Amino acid sequence: MYDIINIMKYIVFVLMVVVLLFSTIFFVSKRKPSTKIVNPSINLVDYADTGSTVVYTQYGPLISEEQRVGIRISVSRDQRKLEILQGYNEKVVKEQTLTNNQAAYDEFIHALKIAGYDKSKKAKYSDNRGVCPLGDKFTYKLMDNSKELLSLWSTSCGKGDGNFGGESTLIKTLFEKQIPKFDTITEQVTL
Repeated sequence: MYDIINIMKYIVFVLMVVVLLFSTIFFVSKRKPSTKIVNPSINLVDYADTGSTVVYTQYGPLISEEQRVGIRISVSRDQRKLEILQGYNEKVVKEQTLTNNQAAYDEFIHALKIAGYDKSKKAKYSDNRGVCPLGDKFTYKLMDNSKELLSLWSTSCGKGDGNFGGESTLIKTLFEKQIPKFDTITEQVTL
């Protein structure tokens, strides 16, 4: 009788371990990887009359450090800035800074809102490093002083790559039009 009780205790113990093991495997496999979206519920228009800055950056293909270039345009209520970047550490090799005003910034922010600048979506990849190595990569940020309130990205390789859900071509054009003679200034830049 004593042996039967011990055997039953052993069977119950083994069954509990098996159930616990399968439960752990089930819950771990159901976890979804997270996509980093910095505050996806930002309403861009709420920042039109603050010290915020919207930043659009275009990077070229993944090539050598010496050949890698990018173009960054930053717009705030006080200034518009174009920077030509070199290398993966984004060394500024050329820049042009222009003044801006509240009325112009307000109009610009509203146009960006309509174009979906603050619209996020589920991304195919949670990290933009190495994605679309032969194409272009674009980042869309909203900064408040040095605090990043919004950080989205897309590529020229596919709509599902990044977490940006707005109209990328329209937004690119809107930013470029903030810099007079943009084409002339950037004509030596090959992305």
